[in-house]
Amino acid sequence: MKKTKLIYLISAALFCVAMTSCDRKSMTNSNTDSTKTIADSENKARHASLVGMPNPWTDTNAAEAEKTAGFTLGIPEGATDIIYRILKSEKLVEMDFRLYGERWTARTKPAADTEDISGMYFKWSYDSATDTALLPLPGKERRAESSGKHILSALWFDKENSRVYSLSVSASEKQPLSPAKTIFGPALKK
Repeated sequence: MKKTKLIYLISAALFCVAMTSCDRKSMTNSNTDSTKTIADSENKARHASLVGMPNPWTDTNAAEAEKTAGFTLGIPEGATDIIYRILKSEKLVEMDFRLYGERWTARTKPAADTEDISGMYFKWSYDSATDTALLPLPGKERRAESSGKHILSALWFDKENSRVYSLSVSASEKQPLSPAKTIFGPALKK
C-alpha cells in the first residue's frame, strides 16, 4: 500500500511538473506573440505615413533625360541595363547602369554651388580632391567600406555651367572613376 501511494505521489508530482512546464511554455509563446504583435503594430504605424506617398522619381528615357539635363549623358563602353530617372522638383537626372559587374549611379542637376547629390551617406574613410584629369573641374572623391563592399562617391562642380555631377558605386572591389569622363564629358564640350 505504501508503495502504491508513493508511486501515486511521484506520478502526481511529475504530472504537475509537466503541466507547469507546458503552461510556462505557452506563457512564453504568448508573451513572444504579444511582443511580436506590438512590434508589428509599431512597424505598421511607422510605415503607414509612407503608404500612398507617391514616388518622387519618374522613370524616363534617354531623350527626356537629355532634355532635362541639357546635354547627352554618355554611356560608358560595356554598360548595360541602363535606367533613366528624373526628380522633377530638383531637375535632377539619374542614370543607373551595370558596368564591370556592378551597379553604378550617375546624377546631375543645376546648382549654384557644390552640393552632394549622390544619395550616399557613409562615414567616409577617404575624402579628398579628385583627379581633375577625368573631368577638368574641381571635385571630391570619397571612399568607404560597408558590409564588405567598397563604396565610391565622386562629386564635381561646374561653376561655368552652374551644374553639379555625381558618380557612385557600391562594389565588391575598388573601381576606377573613369566612367565619369564618358558620362559627363559631353556637358563640358559645349
